[in-house]
Amino acid sequence: MDAVVPLRPAAATAVTAAAAGEGLNGTEDALLSTDDVFLRRRNNTLAALGKLKRSVVCGKVLYLSPDRCVIFAPAGITAFLLCCNTVIAWPILSFFDFFLLYSLVIGGFVFAALVSCTDPGVYPRLGPGDIDPVGDDKRYIFCRVCHLRRPPRTSHCYTCGVCVLEHDHHCGIIGGCVGLRSLRWFTLFVVCIGLGAIVACSWMIRFLSAMISQMPVHNRSATTIPLNMTGPMEGGAPVDMPFMMNKPGFRQARARNTSNTDEPNLVGIGACMVFFLDLIVLLLVGGMAVMYIFLMLTSTTRRESKKGMLYGKKNGVCNNLTHSMFPPPSLLEGSATDDMVNLV
Repeated sequence: MDAVVPLRPAAATAVTAAAAGEGLNGTEDALLSTDDVFLRRRNNTLAALGKLKRSVVCGKVLYLSPDRCVIFAPAGITAFLLCCNTVIAWPILSFFDFFLLYSLVIGGFVFAALVSCTDPGVYPRLGPGDIDPVGDDKRYIFCRVCHLRRPPRTSHCYTCGVCVLEHDHHCGIIGGCVGLRSLRWFTLFVVCIGLGAIVACSWMIRFLSAMISQMPVHNRSATTIPLNMTGPMEGGAPVDMPFMMNKPGFRQARARNTSNTDEPNLVGIGACMVFFLDLIVLLLVGGMAVMYIFLMLTSTTRRESKKGMLYGKKNGVCNNLTHSMFPPPSLLEGSATDDMVNLV
């Protein structure tokens, strides 16, 4: 059952002032105090969707991004890199290793899919007969595409064709808009992939360490596979699992090492290459994960951080985290007279 959240009652004075087109006062705090005026307006018509597509799957309403299919490109690259890590590090892996990395990667792309099929926080266009709640108050920026004055911290996404509350950016890598209602999913996505990259790097480090530690001292510079690596490592010692040596890759590697111990081993070279790719992912996505955790804890968008603005600094970490993880209901569902709305 979907969670339900009661709409916050708007202050009567704020509604009256906004409807009359009067300013509350000249400060930014006064502008932000009109949140209830904006969040009580609804428009569930197709015109409010812009380029988004509404779809119902298993009774759940999805808002599909126009470029949602691009997610298959990073998903395919990630799957390939995951297979490379698994094949190379297979002799040292335990069930927990598999479970941890695969859970992080699968979870990451579940969150990525949520970014591309969730309402990012659309501030809908005016419906037939609707009146702009702030009238002609020129302190609010007028959107020439949506033809209305938008709330503070709202920007127009030209890819989705809508104004988005607390718009961060439109991610062309996974095909989704990151805003007030989808920032949580994007942050969880980069955190999961970043942690997965750490685990993958640890696999390669353990595998290369095991190779080097079991090489003959006179031949360690040749990067050959250890002849006595017979199974997964437990507690730093190899377990006797003869069937591991029957795998084609290890039979070929053993034959090469037996015939010419000075020949560089392709498995070792491959492990170094995969480790380098894992490290690139870790630096890129891991760094982004740290940044977005900070942005969530300060209730700040990337647009605002570039300008040196920290909007949630006075609210406290707990309030900022709650604001990001439990955003207001979608303005694309229900009507302005609804007392309760579903929280997607």
